[in-house]
Amino acid sequence: MIGVPAAAERPSGGEGGGGGGEDGGGVGGGGEKESGDGRADAQALIYPCICNSDGWLDEEESGFWRADVATAQVRSLHSAKERVVAGPRFVRPPPTFLVASTSDDVCPPELDTAPFVEAAERAGANVHYLLGDFGGHGFGLRRFWAEPCVAWMRSLGFGAAGAGERGVSELKEAEAVAVTAAAAACGG
Repeated sequence: MIGVPAAAERPSGGEGGGGGGEDGGGVGGGGEKESGDGRADAQALIYPCICNSDGWLDEEESGFWRADVATAQVRSLHSAKERVVAGPRFVRPPPTFLVASTSDDVCPPELDTAPFVEAAERAGANVHYLLGDFGGHGFGLRRFWAEPCVAWMRSLGFGAAGAGERGVSELKEAEAVAVTAAAAACGG
């Protein structure tokens, strides 16, 4: 997760992405002003591995390629997973921008991202979900999603004064361009 620099009067945010179960822990802050409860005002999750986490503690399946699954950090992520999967302990996330590819066989959206999106929307969270055939796992490195994400963040009030008004129209335009570019890069 990367904190988003913010001025004192602006919201804070975080980004999580790429590789294994650590993506589900993308609730964190980076700016000077947070919501008051220690959580970020927004987050971006790029091909998150959230819900299909039964293998998190299995070395062969975990996705924690450079981490020992017996560590306290990995165990803490696993023990808190009830807060990010649908159910009675689900915690409503901050406004969330998600990107998933229908061609990702490591974090398939129907098993990972979609259940989180459905639970977050049922809990009343502001969710923006960019789903398409963007290529296999690792597609997030192409950063086609960055402009729609920035426009979405502006629509929430991040950035310069007046960002909210501009952000909504910028989001629609940036998303259309990004999806077209990603499809072209994937040969579609």
